[in-house]
Amino acid sequence: MTLGVALYPWMFAAVLFALLIFAALVSRSRIVRLRVPARLDSIRPITALASDLAQRARLSDQAVFQCRLALDEACMNIIEHAYAFDPEGEIDVVIEAGQGRCTIQLIDYGQPYHPPAIPEPDRDISLEDASPGGLGLYLMRRVMDEVRYTPGPRSNCLIMVKHE
Repeated sequence: MTLGVALYPWMFAAVLFALLIFAALVSRSRIVRLRVPARLDSIRPITALASDLAQRARLSDQAVFQCRLALDEACMNIIEHAYAFDPEGEIDVVIEAGQGRCTIQLIDYGQPYHPPAIPEPDRDISLEDASPGGLGLYLMRRVMDEVRYTPGPRSNCLIMVKHE
């Protein structure tokens, strides 16, 4: 019953987080594949899972934080821009971590975008004068070693890689 999920979103997040951790523990190859609703309450469990896998892959604390930051921004962009906050949207998540490397793949089935059309932020403007938004892609590119986005007719794929 959707009313229960709406009344108790923390329960959804807790169950999702438990399933994600279980999947990570069961996976010997440190590859986790899952599909989550494109909703704000899915972001925290996904980033927690990525953090756990990146730590197990022996990435530095800074690299783990950067993976979390990029993943958070990417999920938010998908939810807001690809799906326009449509609660029916879904995100396929594949996280592979091992040997000093963490690869995060996100596939959505929403509206594609054209990364070159997104302008670089004005670095000369103060933070107080900057308008909100527009920094997600810039942040992802700055903190991750590789960022590749492929729009498609049926799905869009974002791959982000962090090396130790």
